[in-house]
Amino acid sequence: TENNHYLPIENDFITLDEFTRRLLIFEEIDRICTPATKRFFQERWGSPWHIAKELGSSFDKIAEGLLFEELKKVYDRVVIASLQTDNDRLRASLTHAYTAYQKILAQRNCLDFAHLQKCVYNLLLKPEVLPHLTKGIGYVLVDEYQDTNYIQEQILTLLASATGTNNLFVVGDEDQALYRFRGATVRNILEFEKKNPDCQKLLLMTNYRSHRTIIETCNTWITSPEWSNPDPQGIAFRTEKSARPSPNKEYIDYPAVCTMISASIYDEAEQFANLVVLLKQEDKIQDYSQIALLLYSVKLSSSAPYIQALAKKDIPSFCPRAMSYFEHDEVKLMLACFAHILAFEKEPTEDNDEDAFSPYLDECRTQLKKSLILHSHLQSMLFHMRAEITQQDQEAETQRASLLDHFYRLVTVSPFLHSLKGAGDIVVQPHHLKTVSDLLQTFQRYYRYTSATHQNRKKIAHDFFQKFLPLLYNNGWNYDEVSVKAFPKGHVPILTIHQAKGLEFPAVVIGRMDRSINFSENQKHKAWQEFAHLDPFEPAARIPNFDLHRLYYVAFSRAKNLLVLMAVRNPWKPLAELWHSLPTWSLNALKNMPPSEEWQEPSLPRPRYGLTNDLQLYMTCPRQYQFFRDYNFTSSHNGAYFSGQLVHHTLEYIHRMAHDRKLAELNEETLLKTFERKFQALNQAYLSSIGSEQKTLAWQQILRYLQHNGAILDRVAAAELPVQIDKPEYVLTGTIDLLVETASGID
Repeated sequence: TENNHYLPIENDFITLDEFTRRLLIFEEIDRICTPATKRFFQERWGSPWHIAKELGSSFDKIAEGLLFEELKKVYDRVVIASLQTDNDRLRASLTHAYTAYQKILAQRNCLDFAHLQKCVYNLLLKPEVLPHLTKGIGYVLVDEYQDTNYIQEQILTLLASATGTNNLFVVGDEDQALYRFRGATVRNILEFEKKNPDCQKLLLMTNYRSHRTIIETCNTWITSPEWSNPDPQGIAFRTEKSARPSPNKEYIDYPAVCTMISASIYDEAEQFANLVVLLKQEDKIQDYSQIALLLYSVKLSSSAPYIQALAKKDIPSFCPRAMSYFEHDEVKLMLACFAHILAFEKEPTEDNDEDAFSPYLDECRTQLKKSLILHSHLQSMLFHMRAEITQQDQEAETQRASLLDHFYRLVTVSPFLHSLKGAGDIVVQPHHLKTVSDLLQTFQRYYRYTSATHQNRKKIAHDFFQKFLPLLYNNGWNYDEVSVKAFPKGHVPILTIHQAKGLEFPAVVIGRMDRSINFSENQKHKAWQEFAHLDPFEPAARIPNFDLHRLYYVAFSRAKNLLVLMAVRNPWKPLAELWHSLPTWSLNALKNMPPSEEWQEPSLPRPRYGLTNDLQLYMTCPRQYQFFRDYNFTSSHNGAYFSGQLVHHTLEYIHRMAHDRKLAELNEETLLKTFERKFQALNQAYLSSIGSEQKTLAWQQILRYLQHNGAILDRVAAAELPVQIDKPEYVLTGTIDLLVETASGID
């Protein structure tokens, strides 16, 4: 935010994740699309929710490919109906939709990740900003360079250009390039030498992780396709190389790579569970977290048989992104509490789609009935909260509470509070409740509900339980469970191959290798190609085979001591040749297999604490610190916080103008416009706004500051200066609002 005065965003801008971006497009679809383009998109993509998904993906491609200016030249004023080809209509419709989307982002003071990158790129192009952003940078180091996209390459090149000698150091492996579907291009690493002829290339080929047989299997697999370029002047699509085992390590002979055939998915799941038990009994793994199951998809339809087979043997599993968030007991109970507080009763709708959410909510309410028998405090709390909303008159103070405020009252009683302390009849994971708080904030922000009252109670209940939550539930929404600090000890990780990238396990099992994978998603956006800044790199017909081999190369190379490939009946045809060259699983594999090392607590980064955000909060209220910092619950800010932020952000703008020696441009009229911009931006970020009287007081406070500190502002040396104190156990951070030059130095 140090340079947001150069950008169409203000302080406290909202960063959209994939879901909130999709929700924004969905809610604003009639502003983003004209009636004609909306019909066109419906014919192509279906329902508004699916249109929102496809538009979000297309907007990413436009932003990350820096395509908008080129598209505007062709389609800005064109009449879409006059266009002849489907590709032209699509590109023109998306150009118009993208223009509207950009305006909405600015109005809502929010950015998605693609546009966050675009903001950085635009800042680096400004000659007055580039030296400030790159001051002190001597070298630019980049890991996983094979997964960068076009705009990231441009950003890194601009950063390196400011080092004086283009000191850019990249690390990567094109064999592990998995993110084409997100816009990444393997050409960035393969063409790096061509674009940087003075660079030195070093091949790091020793694999210190895996058994020799696993390394040989990886080499056999990745070298099996034809990677050469038919253009004799072109660059090969893969660097010619082979991983090699460590020369200083003695490898014991045993079948470290083998296959298992099963009669059905349930048979495969049972075999996997039996293997886990056997490896643990034979001390080949010391903890269940040391064997990973990798699947192409871990949605419950794919992962449930394995989870259930493990559960039958009392083995817990950890399956991020299984899209099972709504199945957790604490989530069900919390949603049922809100249904009770809001006195929600389902209304008939004209929507003919299958409603899976209503039966789910009935399950939640059944669970709540059972909990109320055991927890009298919860029963009393719900009775009073419901009465406050549905019965008391509109002047009652409690009626001004938001849904988030009600959430914080609920987590102070059992079973929620007792479970957070490690007791109680349900097991509560704080990160599951943290996500409930995130969802409540998202709902309040996008549907603009500042409080739940007698007057709006039915409307809130309808929007929450018949619009917002069903969208998430019926479309397989899932939050990012990988944000949990580490895989829990004693749980078998069940991961997608993409999730496993960068990880390693003593034993790896790859399931359902009989299932085909459709890589057509990687080529969805060929319509953009003629506007791209670079010509196509890899031949389109060969891309699916390239991506298949990269995907399973990553999967195979996660294993240290044992790699087991599993399939139902027969392996998928592209895998068959490798499959049939490998031995079938037998107990002999365990005979010489070394035991894994003892399980160790994962090494985590040092915690970072802010002087005001953390220390002051803890000193004020340790319970709030626990909720907002340990559990990361979303805070419900009040009017006093809003007023303080409004004054602070406006003063920050004044300080930056003073630092840039532009105070002469800052008269009362222009400052008032800035003040109003900051006010509107905060209205987007925080639902608890302030009245006209408080707003006037905030404005007067700013004018008094200018009146009393005019002389100081002429001597500003730095504004909003970040400071950091490194300690062995933690990092302490803070910000100095203002540094001023005095006769004795800097104050």
